[in-house]
Amino acid sequence: MLIIADSRLPEQAKLKLMEMGDLLEFKTSGVVYEAISGHPDIFMCQLPDKLVVSPQAPGELIDALKAHNVAFNLGSKHTGFKHPGTTFYNAVATHEFLVHNSDYTDKTILQKYAVSQQIFVKQGYTRCNLLSLQGRNFITSDKGIYRALKPYADVLFVSPEGILLEGYSHGFIGGTAGVLDDQVYFTGSLNDFPEGDKIASYLNNLNYEIIELNDGPLIDGGGVFFLR
Repeated sequence: MLIIADSRLPEQAKLKLMEMGDLLEFKTSGVVYEAISGHPDIFMCQLPDKLVVSPQAPGELIDALKAHNVAFNLGSKHTGFKHPGTTFYNAVATHEFLVHNSDYTDKTILQKYAVSQQIFVKQGYTRCNLLSLQGRNFITSDKGIYRALKPYADVLFVSPEGILLEGYSHGFIGGTAGVLDDQVYFTGSLNDFPEGDKIASYLNNLNYEIIELNDGPLIDGGGVFFLR
């Protein structure tokens, strides 16, 4: 299994991920602003059966995908240094929905993913703010995404206050986590998040196992991607 996560995550988190598979410590230089330069969710969109990857993604990522036989397509839009150039691949795709600001979505995502319904949200950083779970269940830290999804799905809203993102007042909930089968992995501890109990209760009701990769506050590292 190939695991992709920000190279700047705490060593405790990286060591745990290394026990599970081959960890690619993701990083870029000079493509986007520093705070998100190691965030994989800025450079790739995970569809149910493949990835769509920014042409600006580092060669190490492309080599790792090929070595692990992960199906992917290169996108058409070049990731830019600031918004909206940082949002083109930050969509959430489930078996039923494509959730994103379609004004920004790279056309390759739309071409390669036959989805029954596209849900428009104003937030270009959709994957940063939205954790997709089994069925029609989601956790989001964006009120606009919450309102847009609520007619179609069960959505838990939590405030992003208390999530660490260097250089900013807070990060976002989607960037703190990754999902593998019936397990949700967090970069940080829910005990150190003001609404951690709400998240734990929600996930427990869905029969998810919660795994905390490191101690301390939740860290927005652009998510953890498990590929096999």
